[in-house]
Amino acid sequence: MNLKHQKGFTLIELLVIVAIIGLLSSIISTAVNISRVRARDAKRVQDLKQVKAGMDLYLNTGNGYPDTGVWVPGTLLLCGTVETFKVPSDPSPLYAYTYAAGGTSNAGCGGTVRSTWTLQFYVENKGGYYHIDQDGVVRTGLSGSGGAIVSLDSLVK
Repeated sequence: MNLKHQKGFTLIELLVIVAIIGLLSSIISTAVNISRVRARDAKRVQDLKQVKAGMDLYLNTGNGYPDTGVWVPGTLLLCGTVETFKVPSDPSPLYAYTYAAGGTSNAGCGGTVRSTWTLQFYVENKGGYYHIDQDGVVRTGLSGSGGAIVSLDSLVK
């Protein structure tokens, strides 16, 4: 029998190549998603450090912390006419920083200031909520629920 040598790929060879490309693309997309989650968590930790420093400045300027109503993400937080810091927004559209002022209230910064605060946030790579208070103590769980004390830097590892 006289068979001609045909050029090209068989259907099986093409299917194997498509399967390999699909596998590689899924591995790459998973790695990219993990990198994005870690980047957002690193941004959260950086935001919280800036919030703590800004809140300390607010305390020193106005003898208290801002009331809950003045916490508007994306705006400058003013103590009277002094700009203390820009209120950050969570880097993910799925989550938000939840600020709550507490303790005793006093007059200051052209309005009401409070003696305590907490900021609740979500850490994606840990899959849970955490909160930080005016002392810079970070705890697991929702604000007001107590929780174990953790290091802020440990949340991005």
